Amino acid sequence: MNPGELPSEFAVRPTTFVALTGLDVVHNAIHKSVWDTFVSNRRPDRVPIVFKVLDGDHEYPKGKSKRSSYDFYVPKGILKTNWVKKHLYLVPSLVVVFYDLDWDDPMWNEKKMECETKIEIVRAALDARDTKVALVLMQKNSIVPGDDGTTKAAAMSICSACDLSTNCLFVLPHTDHLHGYILRLENAFYDLAQNYYHLKIRTVKNHLDELKTTTHQLLFVRHHFKIGFFSELRQDITTALKHYKQAYSNLLEVRSGDTHVMEVKTIAGFLNYKICRLSFQMSIPLDAISQFRRHIDLNKSKVGPKELIFQHSAWMSKQFSIFGELFHEAITLGLSAIQVQHPGFYYQQAAYHSLTRKNQCHEICKDLKNQVYPENDPLAGVDNLEYFGQRPWRPAIQSIEPPNMDREREGILAIQFKESSSVTHSMLVITLLSSAVTQFKKYKCPRMKRFLLVQMGEEYYHLKDYERSLTLLTRVMWDYRWERWWNLLHGIQLMALRCAYLMANIQEYVTIMIEALSKCVPFKDHDKRRIQSNLVRVVLGEAPEPEPDCPLDSLNDAFQVWSNRKLSEIPQTITVEMNHIVSFVDCQAWFDSSEYQIDQFITVKSCIRVSCPIPISFSKLSVLFNNHHYNQHCIFANKNELMVESGQPKCHTFTFVAEPKDLHKKIEIVGFVLQLGDESSCSIALRWLLNGDSIEVKPLWTPWRDQTAFSFQNNLVQVNKTSCRVLPRDSRIRIAINHAPPALVNEWYPFHLVFTNNESFVAENVIVTMGLKEDQDLLLHQSTHFCLDVAGFDGNIVSKLENINLEKLDPGEEVSKIVFMKPLQVDVRPIFFKISYVVEVRVGSHSIHCACSKEEELMVPTVKAFDVTSRMMSMKFENLENSLSARNSFLMMQDIVCISPCSLTILTSSLELNNGVRTVDNLILSQVENVDLETGERASECVCLVPYKEIENPISIGKYKLTWKRMICDVNIPPVETVINLPEITVTDPAFYIDVSLPANGIMRTPLMATYTIYNYTKSVCEFFLIMEASDAFMFSGQKQLRCRLMPQGKHEVKYNLYPLVAGYVALPRLKLSLTDGNIFQSLLDAAVETHVPTHIFILPQGKALGDINQINIKCV
Repeated sequence: MNPGELPSEFAVRPTTFVALTGLDVVHNAIHKSVWDTFVSNRRPDRVPIVFKVLDGDHEYPKGKSKRSSYDFYVPKGILKTNWVKKHLYLVPSLVVVFYDLDWDDPMWNEKKMECETKIEIVRAALDARDTKVALVLMQKNSIVPGDDGTTKAAAMSICSACDLSTNCLFVLPHTDHLHGYILRLENAFYDLAQNYYHLKIRTVKNHLDELKTTTHQLLFVRHHFKIGFFSELRQDITTALKHYKQAYSNLLEVRSGDTHVMEVKTIAGFLNYKICRLSFQMSIPLDAISQFRRHIDLNKSKVGPKELIFQHSAWMSKQFSIFGELFHEAITLGLSAIQVQHPGFYYQQAAYHSLTRKNQCHEICKDLKNQVYPENDPLAGVDNLEYFGQRPWRPAIQSIEPPNMDREREGILAIQFKESSSVTHSMLVITLLSSAVTQFKKYKCPRMKRFLLVQMGEEYYHLKDYERSLTLLTRVMWDYRWERWWNLLHGIQLMALRCAYLMANIQEYVTIMIEALSKCVPFKDHDKRRIQSNLVRVVLGEAPEPEPDCPLDSLNDAFQVWSNRKLSEIPQTITVEMNHIVSFVDCQAWFDSSEYQIDQFITVKSCIRVSCPIPISFSKLSVLFNNHHYNQHCIFANKNELMVESGQPKCHTFTFVAEPKDLHKKIEIVGFVLQLGDESSCSIALRWLLNGDSIEVKPLWTPWRDQTAFSFQNNLVQVNKTSCRVLPRDSRIRIAINHAPPALVNEWYPFHLVFTNNESFVAENVIVTMGLKEDQDLLLHQSTHFCLDVAGFDGNIVSKLENINLEKLDPGEEVSKIVFMKPLQVDVRPIFFKISYVVEVRVGSHSIHCACSKEEELMVPTVKAFDVTSRMMSMKFENLENSLSARNSFLMMQDIVCISPCSLTILTSSLELNNGVRTVDNLILSQVENVDLETGERASECVCLVPYKEIENPISIGKYKLTWKRMICDVNIPPVETVINLPEITVTDPAFYIDVSLPANGIMRTPLMATYTIYNYTKSVCEFFLIMEASDAFMFSGQKQLRCRLMPQGKHEVKYNLYPLVAGYVALPRLKLSLTDGNIFQSLLDAAVETHVPTHIFILPQGKALGDINQINIKCV
C-alpha cells in the first residue's frame, strides 16, 4: 500500500452486518422472493443493515482465545490490517436461520429436531463468538405465537429445543403482506445487532481498564479506535467521534523514531479521516477543517529517513487529496463553500506535495543506475502485513533501532527502485491539478485556474505529451495576453515554442514565433534574433534550428520530422490570425476621406511598421473590402518596397473607382493581409480582421487599429476612417421656386418652378418628384392635395406627385412648371422638390453613367383666411339661445373677420338652409359681394329666418358659403369656397303665442300704443280671462278686464294707450291671462306670458317744448 493511501474498507460508511442462512434463493421461489424483499428498494428510511446469504456451515473467522491479563503483553503494532474488514464483511452481528415449518405440520417433531441441528451447526461455525443467533419460521398461515394455547406451547417447545430466547424466534407468513412483515423483521434484527455491538464495546472497555500507560500506549490507540468503530456500526456518531479523537490524542503520545514513523503517520491518517468525515456528517465543517490543519501541523515535520523523504511527501499529498474528497462529498450533500475555502485549495496542495515527491525522487534516485535490486526482495509480502504502516522486511517489530542494518539498507534501496520505476509522478500531479481546476472554475477563480493549467501543461511536457501540453498553454496564453502579464506570457511561450518544435506543428510554431518577436514579450535580443532566423528558415522551406533545453531523445525525432517535411517542395500557405496575438508587425489601412462622389477616385492608404531586431522583407500587401471586387485594386507585391526596418514605417497608396451599384452604400475595409514568403513554396499570411476582437497592448506597443491618429513624416494621420460612403455626383441643375407664403386653408396655392441645366452634358431621363415628405403624420398627408399645371380636385387626395418626366435637358436649357397645393387644414407643411437624371461623365480612362439628383425643401405654413362667427338674434336684436319657437322669426347674423396676412376679396356669399327653416324673403342677395378686406377688417351679413315646424332633435340651421380669392393673384387660379356650418337648434311648436307690439322706448307724459295679440295654436276652443293690473308708473286706457273665446288657430288683439308717469327703466302694467274651467293648457299659457310679454320699458325724461327747440336750433345755425 502506498504511503497515506486509504484502504477501501475505511472509505465506506460502517453498516450492521447480518447473515441469513437457510434460504435457497436459487431453487426455491418463496425463498427468492423473501431475499429480494430484504435487499431491493432500500430507501434511506429503512434501517442500515447489510444482508448476506451464507450456508449453514459457513466457516467464520476463528475467535482468539481470551486474554486473562495484559501485564506482560507487548503489542507488535497499532492496528491490524484485517480487523476493520473482518467486522464489516466477515463476522456478522446476527445470524438468522430460516426454516419452513408450520405450527400444524404433521411432521412437527422431526422438523423441530432438524431445526435444532441447523442451529447447532451455526453456533459451532461461529466458534464461541458473541454473535447472536435468531430463528425465523416461514409459514403459509398468518398465525403468530400467543393466538391460542397450542401455538404458544409449540413456540416454547422449539425455543427450548434450540436454546433460544423467545425474542429470537420469529414467524414469517408468506402472504400478500410480505413487505410489511419483512420491515418488522428488519427492525427486530437491528435491535439484536445493536445489543451485539453494545456488548463488544463493553468488552473493549473492560480491556481498556486493564492497560498501563507506560507499556500499552499502542493498545490505548487500538482500543479507542475499536470503540469508535463499533459505535459507528451502532450509528452512534457522537460517541464514535469522541473515541476517535481520544485515539488520536493517545497516538500523539506514542514515541516515533525513523523506524516506526510511517506506522504512526499511517494510523494518524486513518484517525484523521474518521474524525473529519464524522464532523462533516454532523454538520460541523469548521471542526473538520480545524482538525485537518492540526493534523498537518503535527505531522509535517515527521519526515522519517532522509533516503525515503519522498514517501513523506507522498503521505502529505494523500492527506490533502483525501480531505479534498471529503470536503467535496460534503458539498454535494448540501454544505455551502465559499471562494476562499473550498476543495480546490486542498487538491492544489496535494498536487504541490506530489510535485515535491517527484523532485525528491529524481534527486535521491538519480544514482540508481549504478545500483542493483536486492536478490532477496525486501518488499516481498508487502500486501500481507499484519499491521498497517509497517515495513515488510521487519514486520511486528517495535524496537527503536532496526534489528538488521544491512536488511534496512536493502529495504530502503528496494523502495527507491520501486518509486523511480513504477510510479508515474507527472500523472499523479496532473490528476490532482485537474481536480483543483474543476473546483476553482466552479467557484469562479479564473486566475488560479489559469495558474494550475500552466502547471498541468508543464507536467504533460515532462510526460512528453507535447500535444496536450501545447493545447493547455495556448488556452492560457490568450488570457495572459488580454491581461497584459507579459512576463508570464514570456515563460509560457518558451515552453510552447519547445512543444511546437518537438511536434513539428508548423502552424503553432509560426504563430508563437511571431508573437515572441513583439516588444511586449520580454525576450532577450539574441533570443529574438534566433527566433526571427527560424521564422525566415520556415519561410524558405528549411528546417529551423532546435529550441534550447529540449529533451535529447525527443529532439532527435523532431529534427528528423522537420527534415523530412521538405517544405520547399510542398506549396503551403500558413494563415495567422493577427487579432488574437501580440505581434512584432502591425499594419493599418484607411480611407483618405469618409465620403466620395461616384465620379471621384477613392484613395486608400496603408502603412506597415515592425519591432523585430533584423529588417524583414514582405512579399505582398493586400487590403480587403466588404465588396471583394475592390480587393484586386489594392494589392502591392514589390518586395523591394516592402523591406521594413524597425522604427521606419512604410506607407503605400491605392486608388480605384467605385462601382455604380455601390451608390449610397458603404465601402468598408474589413481587413488586410501581409504575406511573408513565396506562394510557390511556403508563405505565411498575416491577416488582420477589423471586425474581430483584438488584443489591447498599451503602453509598450499600441497597434494603429487601437489609435485614432499617429504621426508620420511630421503629419497627423487619421486612421479611424475604415469606411467611406459613396455619394451621388453633385447635381448642377438649378431649381428656382417662386411662391407667396403663407398658404390659406382650401385655396389653390401655386408653386412656380423653373429648372435650369447648368451641366456641361445632356441630362437624360429627367424625373421630377415633389410633395410632402414621407415621414410626416398620416393626417397631414390626408389633408394636402397637389396637382400639376391645372388646379383640380375630384375628392382623391394626392400628397405626392411622382415621375414628372421632363425627358432631357440640353446644357443651358430651362423648363418651367406650375404646381398647385390645396391645404385642407391649418399646419406647417414640409414640401420637397426633387429632380433626378443621368449624365455620362469620364473619370480618368473610365466612362460611367452617373445618376444625379437634387432636392430642395420648403416649410410652408398654412393659416385660415377668415374667422366667421354665427349668431342668432331676435327681431329686436337680442341674443337667442338654441331653442326656438315655430313661426317666430329671428335674425341670423354672420360676422366675418379677415385673419389672413394678405388682402382678400369676397366674391359672393350664399346660404343653404336645412328642412324646417326658411327665409322670410323669397329673394336673398349677398350683402358682402365684392367686398375687399385687409388683415383685421370685419364684414357682417344679416338674414331673417323663420322656423316653420317643430324640430325635436338638434339640427344645424344649414351652411353659410363664402366664395373668395386673394386680391392679387393669377387670373387662372380658381376662387375658393369656404363653408361654415351654422348653429344647431331645436324648434318647439307652442300652444299659445303672444305678440306684443310696443315701441323700443317712450317719453314721460307722452302716450304710447301697446298692442297684445293672442294666438291659439291648439286644436281646442279656449276661453280666456284677461286682466290688466294697475301700475303706479303708468296710466292707461283700454279694457282692464276682458273675457273672450278663441277658436283653434284663431287670434285676438287687445290695444292699450299707456301714459308714462315716471322716467327710467320702468315696469309695465302686468298682463294676466287665465283659462276658465281649469283648462289643462293653463301652464302652457303661463309659460307663453312669461316668455313673450315684456315686463319693463325704458322711458325717457320729458324734453323742451318744440318752440324752444326751434329757437335753440335757429340760434345754433
